[in-house]
Amino acid sequence: MHQSIIEDEARPDGPARNSRGAGRRVGRRDRRRRDRAVRTARRKILVSALCLLVVVGGTTGAILHSALGGDDAGGKPIQLADTEPRYQNGVNFLPNPGFENTVAGWSVGPSESSRLSPTVPGRSGSGAAVVTARARVPAITLTDTPDAVPWTGARLTYLGAVWVRTTAPGTRVQLRLTELDGARTAARTLTNVTLNDATWRKIEVSLRATATGHRLDFAVVADRLPSGQFLYADDASLLIGKPSSPAPTGPAATTGGQPSTSPPVSASPRPGTSATPSAPTSGQPRPSTAPPAPGGSGITPIPAGMPNASTTGVRAGTSLTLLSGDQRITRAGTVIENRDVRGCIRVEADNVVIRNSRISCRSSGSAVIKNLGRNLLVEDVTIDGQGASNSGMSTADFTARRVNISNTIDGFFVNDNILIENSYVHHLAQTPSSHNDAVQTTGGSNIVLRHNTLIPINETTGESSNAGYMFGQNIGPISRVVFDGNFINGGGFTLNGAGDVTFVNNRFGRNCLYGIKAFKGSQVKFDQSNIWADTGRPVNDDPKC
Repeated sequence: MHQSIIEDEARPDGPARNSRGAGRRVGRRDRRRRDRAVRTARRKILVSALCLLVVVGGTTGAILHSALGGDDAGGKPIQLADTEPRYQNGVNFLPNPGFENTVAGWSVGPSESSRLSPTVPGRSGSGAAVVTARARVPAITLTDTPDAVPWTGARLTYLGAVWVRTTAPGTRVQLRLTELDGARTAARTLTNVTLNDATWRKIEVSLRATATGHRLDFAVVADRLPSGQFLYADDASLLIGKPSSPAPTGPAATTGGQPSTSPPVSASPRPGTSATPSAPTSGQPRPSTAPPAPGGSGITPIPAGMPNASTTGVRAGTSLTLLSGDQRITRAGTVIENRDVRGCIRVEADNVVIRNSRISCRSSGSAVIKNLGRNLLVEDVTIDGQGASNSGMSTADFTARRVNISNTIDGFFVNDNILIENSYVHHLAQTPSSHNDAVQTTGGSNIVLRHNTLIPINETTGESSNAGYMFGQNIGPISRVVFDGNFINGGGFTLNGAGDVTFVNNRFGRNCLYGIKAFKGSQVKFDQSNIWADTGRPVNDDPKC
């Protein structure tokens, strides 16, 4: 019985073998099936190879014509649909998500202050990753290396998750997805959790890609992990969410984290129309009312009457003319007005005026506008640091009015003879190593900050920076500084420093991490006129955020 079954399976379909004509028909049919299978296999191999070349070469929308002929394609072109990745059920992009006896595919930084190694046991499986802090630094980052997603698909939602625990209770850990266009950050989302004990906690985050062909970085960041302490990670995942259902935007309820989605850091919150060399451009019209605070974000809104996106930067209806490249100003009395400057500005002359213009510059080692002259006046100017510039304006002897600064590491970096009023600093460009302050002073005197809005926090994500005003006497004493009538929200400590600084008539938001003030010495003056924006109560009577 078994023998007959085997024989029947081996025998070709159709009449008995002694029929010669039938045998020829069966042979032709078998050859056709075989040839079709070979052509199909060859076509799949060719398409897969060319897809790989398209992805590596950065080319999208390629159309490949069949080189096989006579197959099921019928000579029609094969469309690769922009070579975008598609939803795949349960496919984890991370190459070594469980850290089973190895940490291949991962790296940790800064390398001189941390060490990455495998350990046992893990949360599941046979192992986990352990990051050891060799020194206390602002942040230690565990990231996939190289990026597991080298080629994003526009509008696809990527879902990241990882389980973590630590030997240092109170450590804040962040899971972050960053969409990168070369060195530029196109989008970033993050979730923070505070680990209060040694148990495993899950962090989740999602990111909707803005374009095809970018990279996606997966990073776990430990904030101020003490030297000699450990962070463990296990069961990491990076998936594509189903297009038919919205992806979760934050952690599971057990994590206690704050989900977030940040805007692209290269996009100014209130840009004018883009300029071309052949035609002037228009500044973005200012709306008649201030924009509302993000709904449901938990961010203290900007109080009515304080500077915001509608009252700062390029004036409504302005026609901007393109000025390309970095600008070095050496002639006294120079006026730059109604310009769209695509580069940094270095002022080396006195009495220069920059008015009603947009300045866009990516300078990792300097300010967008750096003043080395005297009596610089900057008013109605939009400054975009494009995610890398050290500050929007520095360092001394200038007046800034109705200036809108975003996408810089620090907003203003100021030391001597400064007046800043009616200006707006927001959406600072945070990097793993940045120490963001809306305003920073390292020494100097005769500084006035009056009626400004300073937001050392991403209003969309809730990610906090270092301080609203950081005043450390790093290079010399600080004296005759007046901080009057401002609205400040966010930071570790919103105000942090020492020196002869007077704070009066200021209003504060509730989104700081530790408190409003961390003062050293007895020179700082902070009276009962400094109040909470939501209750009107003096901060001195209710100092916690």
